[in-house]
Amino acid sequence: DEFAWAGTLTDDVLGLVAAVVILAPGERLEFEASGPITGTVPNTATAAILNITGIRAQNPGFITAYPCGTTRPNASTLNFTGTNIANGAIIPIGTAGKICIYTSATTELAVDITGYIPAGTDITTLVPARLFESRTTPGSATIDDLQLGGGPLTAGSETQTQITGRATIPNAASAAILASISAALRSTCSTMCSIIWSLPSLWLCLPAR
Repeated sequence: DEFAWAGTLTDDVLGLVAAVVILAPGERLEFEASGPITGTVPNTATAAILNITGIRAQNPGFITAYPCGTTRPNASTLNFTGTNIANGAIIPIGTAGKICIYTSATTELAVDITGYIPAGTDITTLVPARLFESRTTPGSATIDDLQLGGGPLTAGSETQTQITGRATIPNAASAAILASISAALRSTCSTMCSIIWSLPSLWLCLPAR
């Protein structure tokens, strides 16, 4: 079972560090991402734009950010190996204006808020979902068990990932914005790719180096 650590996200000036806590394995941070606590993020906001940093992690692990009130998804927002590492994410705001952050390993955690998605925009935010997983280790899964396994991607290879028609993304969607792509090697890293990809498929290209 997850342990919920109740916290708040405060920002005297939008974009400053919002919360710094230490989470143990299996703990979950809940913080208010909208409303009077933050002041600058209205209650009607649909999602928060965050920068999440894992600091001095004791063991390799991952962090998952997701809207409170929903089931924790099988997707990582940030992967860490012990070094300080940050990643950006757009996370839907959940119950009572809160976002939950789960960690699989003990780490100090800093959360910055840099913006939000207002209601009524053409951007649709989703609960994080894994669409591609090359690993076959126990526990590996995708949202629909498609594009699962196959082993490591070789240098210079290209892999096509189906986007539309999965994870509630309609077939008529024209683009996907901001995906978190993780490389699981001897060391694990994740990068927020601020690219708009043409749908229905996303191509991943690994340089030969």
